Amino acid sequence: TLSAYKEDIRATLQSSYDAAIESQFESDVIDVIIADATFHMDITPEINAYINNSMSMYQTYASNYGVSLETYINAMFGMSLSTFNEELPKTAEQIVKRYYVVLAVADAENMEISELEYRSYVAEMMNDYGYETREALEADYSPKSLENSLLYERAFAFILENAIRK
Repeated sequence: TLSAYKEDIRATLQSSYDAAIESQFESDVIDVIIADATFHMDITPEINAYINNSMSMYQTYASNYGVSLETYINAMFGMSLSTFNEELPKTAEQIVKRYYVVLAVADAENMEISELEYRSYVAEMMNDYGYETREALEADYSPKSLENSLLYERAFAFILENAIRK
């Protein structure tokens, strides 16, 4: 019916709005934490690695589609390659800082991962990414990086649970 159709559209729009608000809240919370953070290490190598990995990945995607990197960047991000090249280092810096800040919260809160949690996470990753064995997954992703991913998820959830909404 028309009434049901209108309700479905309203529910879909509300869901999209709610997701956008939550995403903005998450971003704002982390931005505030990063702005107050002091980094006692050089994160430049991680930033450069992120930039290089991203560019390599996008170049591969462009090649797979049979288009130039510039065409791919314009289609995916709506910007020129030169603008993208200006923005990527800023994005990379924010992502690297976010990673270290969230892991610092995990450390400050003495968060640890049990063997059972790790095994469960590894099983989930194997399933999600099509790995046959734990060893194959750990050959591509070190146990420490897998543990950090799980700690990151836990600490990020902790941050959001304890953030004050205004």
